[in-house]
Amino acid sequence: FVKALGESKNGAGRMGVVTNRNKTVLVRTIENSIRNGTWVLLEDIEESLDAAIEPVLQRSTFKEKGQLMIKIGDNNVPYNESFRFFMTTKLPNPHYPPEVCVKVTLLNFTITPKGLEEQLLGVVTREEMPELEEKKTELTHNNAAMNANLDHLETETLRLLAASGDDILDNVQLISTLQESKTKSDEIAIAMADAKVVEEEIDIARERFRSVATRGSVLYFTIAELFRVCDMYQYSLQWFVEAVFVSTLRKSEQSSDVEVRKATLIEAVTYSLYDNICRSVFVRHKLLLSFMMTANIMEDAGTLDLAVWRFITSGQVAPSEDASVAPDAVNPEDDWLEEQAWQEIKQIDSLPQFKGLASDFCKHLPEWRGYYESAEPQTMTLPGGDAEGVGWDTRAALDKLCLLRALRLQVLIDVAPISCLKLLPLPAAAPSINLDAAGGGPRKEAV
Repeated sequence: FVKALGESKNGAGRMGVVTNRNKTVLVRTIENSIRNGTWVLLEDIEESLDAAIEPVLQRSTFKEKGQLMIKIGDNNVPYNESFRFFMTTKLPNPHYPPEVCVKVTLLNFTITPKGLEEQLLGVVTREEMPELEEKKTELTHNNAAMNANLDHLETETLRLLAASGDDILDNVQLISTLQESKTKSDEIAIAMADAKVVEEEIDIARERFRSVATRGSVLYFTIAELFRVCDMYQYSLQWFVEAVFVSTLRKSEQSSDVEVRKATLIEAVTYSLYDNICRSVFVRHKLLLSFMMTANIMEDAGTLDLAVWRFITSGQVAPSEDASVAPDAVNPEDDWLEEQAWQEIKQIDSLPQFKGLASDFCKHLPEWRGYYESAEPQTMTLPGGDAEGVGWDTRAALDKLCLLRALRLQVLIDVAPISCLKLLPLPAAAPSINLDAAGGGPRKEAV
């Protein structure tokens, strides 16, 4: 954004771009840009800034023989007021001290899920309905130009009123400008009203592909979190948009039915990203990738019980006032049931779908001990049931993972991803790699 803006202001090739690693080039570039009035972009800065740019940040200018100057290092450089200085960082959450913050204007360009969704909606519309997106872009530019024109008219009118003196009726230029402003304002108001109607019609048409853009946003922020698993797992937004999202839109099966086309695109984008990411992660992390994608897709669709999900991932649940046992109820079988497991059983009792679990658990201790000691507890039928006689085993697959967490945490770690995948048919095993399609040559055997 800054580079494009700088080149539009200064001309192509005249935007100075330097990194924080080469101090000599940095100082020379800043000196030349200050002298010529061009822009400089300093990339990849850290939380500590080079002392060489301190005079620029403080705008420590002075006059020498009537000429505005600034001292950079040991040199006095003529200061051109068209000069602009920008700095960018790739740090996800940088912290700059107050003495730096007061010298600069901080802007956060970090992409948000909603912002990315809007961008991807524009991408989908441009691919599916190019004439519609082109018209939308044209309307946006026209509206901006009309708003700027209105602002200019208002500013010019206020300037003439301020300089008109006591009798404004004798000021022919002012009266003429006011009449012209009124005519242009009416014309612009009518044009903007018409544009708003057209824009609303375009937005209605664009909204038909909103679900595709939403899925793309969810998927990108899923892989953006993979760096927490391994530092190597870092993927650029540009790669995702161009190499995965747009490429999939163009290659997927076409259909004149919008609903069919949307379903095709959502499925194609999901599996295309999965296949691409599987090529770059370790085997032991591929099932985790499926698990993360499934959970995030379910959360976005509103089909993920957040209270259950919170317990599965953290072992915590909001307390309930109508629990079936007292919060201080003692462990009924401390010879085999660990205290931590009993405390979690009482927490699960607070979930609506497991109301009465703790008291019922105490009635079926031998059966629960068999579940606890089983080599494959995930395959067993859960003993007991609620007050209405409905067995705990009838609960949803994700709900039953709560009991597995409480009693057999290690087994949960192994089977939770596969259990979650039953709710969304993502592969539980990594896809075979076609080396020809992946750019690896003519070989096509699976790796």
